[in-house]
Amino acid sequence: MRETVTSDDGQVAVTVSASGTLVDLSINDDAYRVLRPADLADLIVRTTAEATARATRQASEVLAPVLPAETDPAALLRGTADLAEQELTPEPEPESPDETFEDKSWMQSGGTRDARRV
Repeated sequence: MRETVTSDDGQVAVTVSASGTLVDLSINDDAYRVLRPADLADLIVRTTAEATARATRQASEVLAPVLPAETDPAALLRGTADLAEQELTPEPEPESPDETFEDKSWMQSGGTRDARRV
């Protein structure tokens, strides 16, 4: 199952797989002249997101009839169907100042040394 979407201006066409993986990208030759690089990149990302959303909806519709009633087809496709809420958005681990190597140098023989004293 694949989904292809063309941008509204026709400059970009993307094809994604059922899992949302980009499998084809076509860029109109004029795109490089009429769009700045950042705008072209944004257009590619937005068009890919639309194709992914459509592919997910289509795959969900195909899967829904064969899944247990309480199973979310979109979550199953994302690989998150069996995760608890805290596993979906885990709290970020705080950075430990002891784990930074900003002031360390391994260039001296004999192991690590404080770079400020070298």
